[in-house]
Amino acid sequence: MNIIGNKISIFRETKGLSQDNIATELGITQPSYARLEKADERISITRLMHIAQILKCTVSELIDEKLKK
Repeated sequence: MNIIGNKISIFRETKGLSQDNIATELGITQPSYARLEKADERISITRLMHIAQILKCTVSELIDEKLKK
């Protein structure tokens, strides 16, 4: 189960952002970003910090095991 990817997806959708929006901010392609949400790739701390900054949340909120919906 990909808790971090699920949390990122929830925060992204709550903010009304597309995967393409986030991918552009990260300087990667949309398919590469989609793999981050699906757990096909591991997310580095640096990338996780950048995603949290884009989503205006904390890294702690993204790694918390309790999934907020």
